[in-house]
Amino acid sequence: KYDNTLTFLNSIYRPGTFKGLTIIGEKTHNKNVTRISGLEPFLFNIPRLVNKWQLLFACSVSTQVVKEKTSEKTVNREIRESKLRYKLNQEVTIHGNFVQEAKDYLEGECKIDPKYISVS
Repeated sequence: KYDNTLTFLNSIYRPGTFKGLTIIGEKTHNKNVTRISGLEPFLFNIPRLVNKWQLLFACSVSTQVVKEKTSEKTVNREIRESKLRYKLNQEVTIHGNFVQEAKDYLEGECKIDPKYISVS
């Protein structure tokens, strides 16, 4: 079972609609890549998830911070209000075509409802 070790103190309330998880399979630079975004509302410990997926899929798994379209005032206010800030806009990249395997892992091991996962 996946152990989620982040506490509620590391999360920040962000108003807006919940978009759920997005799993995208694409081909970049003649290689297949699977991108997963939207893990933040589920309070995943992303570095531990990356290590788990590296062992499970036997490939390279990396994270990157994705820029969000918000004004500087909103971002500065969020930083001031939260002393314990976790990287909110992270995207996990699996180097290989593992769209269905990642979806099955998130539904089975992490117990995420399939209606919150969109695959494209």
